[in-house]
Amino acid sequence: MSMQEFDLAYDTLQFKIEEEAAEMQAKAPAAKAQVAKVAKAQVAKAPVEKAPPKATAKAGQFAKAKAKAKANAKASTTALTRQQINAMKQTADKDGDRTLSEAEFKALAFQIARAQGKPVPSKEDLEDIFD
Repeated sequence: MSMQEFDLAYDTLQFKIEEEAAEMQAKAPAAKAQVAKVAKAQVAKAPVEKAPPKATAKAGQFAKAKAKAKANAKASTTALTRQQINAMKQTADKDGDRTLSEAEFKALAFQIARAQGKPVPSKEDLEDIFD
């Protein structure tokens, strides 16, 4: 695969990932509503407990804030510049022939997806794009 072919394959893969992310976001409100419904039902069934001591409440608030920050960091994506991608392509070309073999392409796609905080494409998707 030449570097120009890689650019086309990368753009195709990026489009597919963004399309899948949009589908997941479209499903999110229904999922949130279902979670809220289940949580509300559980709260209605749960016995009322005394408020925890202040120190425990603060620790609980800290744990919730930490979990929320972790979830936000995981959900966020990092865009790579074209310069960064080109540098990654040069590094991925292990044999130095200025083309990417299928194995080099898959490794690079995995590296880019991880760097952007996006899900790694399936093996089948990568094979389809490479061919």
